[in-house]
Amino acid sequence: MKSLNALIILFIPFFIIGCTSHNSMKNDIVISSNQGNLHFSFPKDKKVLVYHYEINDYENFESDGLTYKRLFVSKEINKEMKEIIFENYKSKKILENHAYYMLLGEQGLNKTGVGFTTVGFCLHKDKILTKQQNENTSTFIKKCHDL
Repeated sequence: MKSLNALIILFIPFFIIGCTSHNSMKNDIVISSNQGNLHFSFPKDKKVLVYHYEINDYENFESDGLTYKRLFVSKEINKEMKEIIFENYKSKKILENHAYYMLLGEQGLNKTGVGFTTVGFCLHKDKILTKQQNENTSTFIKKCHDL
């Protein structure tokens, strides 16, 4: 029985690493704006199958107080894409100097296969600031406010 417990304890870190490796923060997605649209462009050397995406507010929560407020959720896409164009973002209440993130269900950006990728961003006039991979969320929000 002790050896079974020891085996389970040794397995737990590998299980956690396996589960979390499917979620990553990507900063190789290039975000630009053009004529009131936001463009999330994927690396040209990768084939990216997009399942769905959503734009969430890093600074406001749903009524449960735990879930970030969702501003937009796509329908199922399930196709290979080179970029996602979020049209007329101002009409969807995307404000300047405010932190947001895109949650992307995809295959092709990560070495692990299917997973979720998060891209944090905020807008200031003609600039777009993106959240760095190891950057603390509260630090990123402060940077957005200080632009």
